[in-house]
Amino acid sequence: MNLRYHIFTISAIFAALGIGILIGTCIIGDEGLLEEQQRIIRDISNDINRLKEENSRLLKNLNTLEADLNYKKNIEQKLYPLLLKDLMEGRSFFLLYNNVSEEKLDEFAYYLKLMNVDYDFYKYKKEDWPGQAPDISCFSHLITWNLKEDLYVNALLNEKQDFSLLNFQGDDVQDLIINIIKEVLNDK
Repeated sequence: MNLRYHIFTISAIFAALGIGILIGTCIIGDEGLLEEQQRIIRDISNDINRLKEENSRLLKNLNTLEADLNYKKNIEQKLYPLLLKDLMEGRSFFLLYNNVSEEKLDEFAYYLKLMNVDYDFYKYKKEDWPGQAPDISCFSHLITWNLKEDLYVNALLNEKQDFSLLNFQGDDVQDLIINIIKEVLNDK
């Protein structure tokens, strides 16, 4: 027995011990790994179920809000004409506008039609004035919408003395309707 024999024996013992530990860890580790994977799957499943419930709740809230909005729009569309029809009878409106979207003009025209009033629209273009100014003699109210140049509007008003003028700035059609109502009530 020499030193080399002892080193080889000790190395073999440590190698066997290392292989045993590695095999034992793999056997025990698979069960632990499997349990950890199952726990992660359960957590993900719980999160998905919670998100489905929250999504369902949010969809119900959204449907309720849409129903409320549709109800309010329906009321407004029916209520405005009923309330304002007698007030607006015999009135005519001329709208001189600039920087107003087609959707807003269509919405405004819709309300004017419901109120059964005469109206006309004209888009203000600085290069067309004063040579191609519209004839407003048959209208009782002039509404300027997002129009900054009052010089030519004043020239139009000078042609007709019994004219009501409303200057409006903004995008909200509801506010414009309210301002028109105020102007008509002040006119009486």
